[in-house]
Amino acid sequence: MSLDEILDYQINDMPIGHWIKHPLIRHLRRDLRHDEQTVQAARLFLAGALAIYEAAERALDEQWDMIFLLCGRFLHERVFYELARTRGIDVFVYERGFIIDTIVMGVNEFVNDYDFKEDWDWLRNLEPSSKNMENLDEYLTIRRTGGLSIVNYWPKIQDDKKKIKKELRLLDNRPITLLCSNIVWDTAVIDRDICFSGLFDWVRYCINCFRNKPHEILVIRVHPAEVRLRIKTLERLQDRIEKEFPHLPENVRVVPAENSISTYHLIEIAHRVIVYTSTVGLEAALMGKEVLVCARTHYRDKGFTIDINDCAGIQKTLDRPPKPLSEEALRTCRKYAWHFFFNMMIPYPVVHEYSPGLFRFNFDDVEELFQENNEFAKFFCLEMERRPKRFLMRRNKGL
Repeated sequence: MSLDEILDYQINDMPIGHWIKHPLIRHLRRDLRHDEQTVQAARLFLAGALAIYEAAERALDEQWDMIFLLCGRFLHERVFYELARTRGIDVFVYERGFIIDTIVMGVNEFVNDYDFKEDWDWLRNLEPSSKNMENLDEYLTIRRTGGLSIVNYWPKIQDDKKKIKKELRLLDNRPITLLCSNIVWDTAVIDRDICFSGLFDWVRYCINCFRNKPHEILVIRVHPAEVRLRIKTLERLQDRIEKEFPHLPENVRVVPAENSISTYHLIEIAHRVIVYTSTVGLEAALMGKEVLVCARTHYRDKGFTIDINDCAGIQKTLDRPPKPLSEEALRTCRKYAWHFFFNMMIPYPVVHEYSPGLFRFNFDDVEELFQENNEFAKFFCLEMERRPKRFLMRRNKGL
């Protein structure tokens, strides 16, 4: 079977070939290519998916009321997710939250697909208190200064603006547009495209836009996760740029993944910011910047970003001077950020993450969690009750 045949493969009208796309890209840690390595890996993934499919069908015959699983896009989880939904079984999908010891969760939807439309309607009737805003500002400061967070990419960051401008040759006062990339194999970016075929297609287009704008500068900040995660990216954005653009336009700068320059200080000196799906777009808007969002992400269409639906939209926006956020848009942005970082991040005391990536369980025996009046169960239910109605547990068996 060819790669296209594998990805188009169906069983019982279920697109099982499509289900392997995310885990396959994550395994390869690069875009898919029509080469022998990719095809061989795809064949193995499809064979595995078929075995999981049969096992999942048998397991689900046991009449589960609900399923609670990670991400929903990895191979085992995706098969169970899809088959459970065909049977009307509710699936709670969770990811590790941005804040230590929290999770972010979706019900019958992938966490990375949440657009919070229902949440946003619910939120309009809530007004964060001054204490809520103080908590938000404290958390944002921690993120911007490299303090303890989910991921601290650089133990020491370069935050001297004069040195940054000198290093990147930004001393001639030309307007600066900052492009912040994702890593190509992150589930937050796969299949999030709107008008581009993928992340690099978007980067290529933006570089070409600046060929005819010598009076402005484009700074491309390659995501530091390319080199700082334990799992290394096998297709580096900088390598692809150098291969396709052996002679970059004079007004385009690339900040490599290894460079410890603070992304937040790049945002501060930039006049506008372009993102695909990165959370840094939300943070840039919180800093009052004009933000162009070029793919599907949760903070799109919330009233404080420029949402790109076609390539011409980027060019049209770049052809006019950048506009800082209005006071009203900034208030909306702060309200949304508080909702995202604090309401959507659900405290999860079953575990404690004592160091990024390292955790311990807060119970000795899993049976403790199912005992009557268990403190965790009561706490978790209370947390659900104060959140949008989409989190209500819709039991199928009347339990």
